[in-house]
Amino acid sequence: MIDKQAETLMQDIMFPRRTYACISKMRAMREDLLDFLYAASRVSGPMKVGQRFWSRFALRHIQSWLCAQEMQEILEVETEDHSVHVERGALLLAQIHYPGEDLSAIGSFLDDLAVELLRRMQAQGITGGVPALELLSHLLFGPEPSGGHKEPEDVATPRRRRSQSDTPPKLDSLKVPEDGHGLGLRGESRDYYRASNSLLPCVLTHKKGIPISLAVVHAAVGRRAGLPIDCIGMPMHLINRMVVPESGEERFIDVFRGGELLTRQQVNSMMIALMDSVAPTFLQPLRRSDLYMRMCVNLCHIYRGGSATHEPEMLRSVLELLLACNEVIDYRRAHAAVCEKMGDYEAVRDDLEMMVPGASTTGQFAMSLVRREQEMASESNRQIRRPKDGSVKYRVGDVMVHTRYGYQGILYGWDATCSAGDEWIAQMHVDSLPGGRDQPFYHVLVDPEDRPMQSTYVAQENIMLVPHQVVRQVYHPEVGRYFDGIQPGKYCYTPNAYLHFRYPDD
Repeated sequence: MIDKQAETLMQDIMFPRRTYACISKMRAMREDLLDFLYAASRVSGPMKVGQRFWSRFALRHIQSWLCAQEMQEILEVETEDHSVHVERGALLLAQIHYPGEDLSAIGSFLDDLAVELLRRMQAQGITGGVPALELLSHLLFGPEPSGGHKEPEDVATPRRRRSQSDTPPKLDSLKVPEDGHGLGLRGESRDYYRASNSLLPCVLTHKKGIPISLAVVHAAVGRRAGLPIDCIGMPMHLINRMVVPESGEERFIDVFRGGELLTRQQVNSMMIALMDSVAPTFLQPLRRSDLYMRMCVNLCHIYRGGSATHEPEMLRSVLELLLACNEVIDYRRAHAAVCEKMGDYEAVRDDLEMMVPGASTTGQFAMSLVRREQEMASESNRQIRRPKDGSVKYRVGDVMVHTRYGYQGILYGWDATCSAGDEWIAQMHVDSLPGGRDQPFYHVLVDPEDRPMQSTYVAQENIMLVPHQVVRQVYHPEVGRYFDGIQPGKYCYTPNAYLHFRYPDD
């Protein structure tokens, strides 16, 4: 029954006016739908491109919504109990990046690391305190056996390059270090602002992370072994701390620098170097909600400045998790902005209502939102008929090469004359072309092998069809939004139901 309902919704989701209504109906199916979407997103074959795209699209939205609900549930009661698994919220953050993936191996691996720590403590007659912290630092940050870790290869070829965190890590590679060796975790400074550095599955498999992700791993293993470790949220840096219950002895752990143990005096010196002042309030333990919020904020900054096609979707997902931690109006406003950009006007209304009750139905912004929604509906329902004079030479789905710049791409739309604004026309010197602005112009998804993550608007005189014998698959991430795929032996892409509706003569 679930599969039948889901199949019907997947046929409608590609139509812009119906997309988020379909998502809303899918949410009502909750976890029951995840297996269906996950399987559909993993099908192979050149004619399954559209199915993979829209299944992943839906899967990401449903998974993010479920994770936000779970985040609210685990934070309903704030607790300082060190037996609580501190990584739970961090794993939800990873889950929205890898929807449908089974990440339970992370918790099991942290359990195994704690068992190994306890074994090493027992072997050396250590029951806790600073010696136990030293063993923990060696276990996590100590060197691996020679040749023990090889940097994971990027499995995506240049044409199939995906976003920073798109490729699920191989969790079956996680192994507890042999006696005398460590896991080899380290701080990543060369590529600090990479999304995967914040995600625990990547941190543990790639063996590198930023302070906050390394701190979560450190605290998670230590707490399981009975060490009362807290995360300390200094401005511009994050460290861990343990106070020995029996003696009150205190040590800070700089997880970004190999688990170095520091006294309070050394931490004060660090604060002076970072901020020119010492503020004891900065050394208070972070609540779990603040810890997870800080992880989310880091990723928000990354995705706001990102260039990959699905960065708005990831920004939305992270903002929803952040708002589940704490309702902050600036982030609610940011969520409304990204939802408006994505065309989810119902979500924008919900955000407006959260910020100002009644604002979603009255006032100037509410009226302008209605106008934009009507404009989007009108444009998406407009059919573009091919001129009878034959002036438009090419069709959606054709694979082209730019006669001047040499890049290949797929035509996914056209206008009988240039529909860009005067500023763009002037900037691109359109009127200096032999055919000027009155010739057909085409929307093109550019092959990432030629130009990364671009779509262009090209004059007909600059287009030449790729010879049939050399047509290749184009791995632009948006191909599946518009096309079902390309049939073996064919030389053009098959438009999906919406694109066929939009250009009925093609």
